[in-house]
Amino acid sequence: HTLICPADDEELERIRESPEGAEVMSNNADFMRTLEQLSGKKMTDWVSVRDLLDTLTIERSRNLKIPDWALPLWGNMTRVAKYTTILNYNSALHNRLRAGLMIREILRHSDEVINGKSNVKLYMYAAHDVLIAAFTSAFGVFNQLAVPSSTAVITELHEDADGNFYIQMLFKNDTTRKPYRLEIPGCEGFRCNLKTFKAIAKPYVVEDWRQECGLEALPGGTNLFP
Repeated sequence: HTLICPADDEELERIRESPEGAEVMSNNADFMRTLEQLSGKKMTDWVSVRDLLDTLTIERSRNLKIPDWALPLWGNMTRVAKYTTILNYNSALHNRLRAGLMIREILRHSDEVINGKSNVKLYMYAAHDVLIAAFTSAFGVFNQLAVPSSTAVITELHEDADGNFYIQMLFKNDTTRKPYRLEIPGCEGFRCNLKTFKAIAKPYVVEDWRQECGLEALPGGTNLFP
């Protein structure tokens, strides 16, 4: 389950009430009412439609029976759900609150390796599609498509022959092929100089996530990752 963050909830509400969000809600009000009646689930916005579509997609992938009304409405559900990626992940604040801690950790671990304080070769984290979408959006490489199950974002630290460090980012959302190399805007090709990578990441780095979210502090401080 995605962690509760009141400040992010406020940002998503601002997006819903923005001119663009209000237009989407108005244009799709009848359709969302129809979905409410058919599914029994309250449709408050495009994220609600996305959540319903996710559930149906998972059931369908496991060869479970889905309601008769679902397939005829699949195209429209996909269309409305896409506003989650078009609008929500266009918000720098939303991306910061959802991916900022992970970005901070990647930078921290990179510095530890460079400074000889760590010889760890690999860190692996399990995450929701929300974090993956926010993370890739922060670096300008999100493809604005629904994030499928078992998707992986790989961030590699490399050192070239001259002792310069760079980041290479890869994206794997298909088990039948090798990961896609991602070209981060502002970087030279698929190799992103570490200094440039840090500059791109800086606006999204969160030091005290709970404070920014408007939550009380917990024992252990701000270090929520190992």
